[in-house]
Amino acid sequence: MKKFVPYFILLMVAMIFIGCQKTDINTLFKRTMTFENKDFTIELPNRFQFATHESYDYLYQNLQHSLMFMANHQILNEEVLIENYVEQDYLKKLLDEANLHGATLTEQEHGLSYLEFESQIGGKTYQFILFVSLQKETLWAFQFSCLKKDYPICKDAFLKYASSIQFKN
Repeated sequence: MKKFVPYFILLMVAMIFIGCQKTDINTLFKRTMTFENKDFTIELPNRFQFATHESYDYLYQNLQHSLMFMANHQILNEEVLIENYVEQDYLKKLLDEANLHGATLTEQEHGLSYLEFESQIGGKTYQFILFVSLQKETLWAFQFSCLKKDYPICKDAFLKYASSIQFKN
């Protein structure tokens, strides 16, 4: 029995160090799963959960990140779709109309066009990446957000997840 005590103590110390390791943000993005609702499917990290909020049609979040979806309403101060507009036109209109601090428009990177901007919330600076998708007669706006300091690490993952969205007919 005395021979097992040192091994047991060593095992306990090892478990403490393993349990206390700081979670690498990249680890949060490794295990994904498909989230499905009546309008679309999306591949997200398995730590995301569906939540509700009165301002959004869909909200997925974990402790560090959020993904918000809105359909048509409250996207552009108007509820009608503009004839012959494509996603980039809506993003340009948003950029012109909205007061988005430091917003930049990127067209057709990874097959997606998007706006990037930051906002102060509760004394912290958050970075947002906003996409729009025109699906039949519905304009969807969706955005990912995280702390600004984490954004350089998160951006590629956000683009990957945005690319995984499959809207239903």
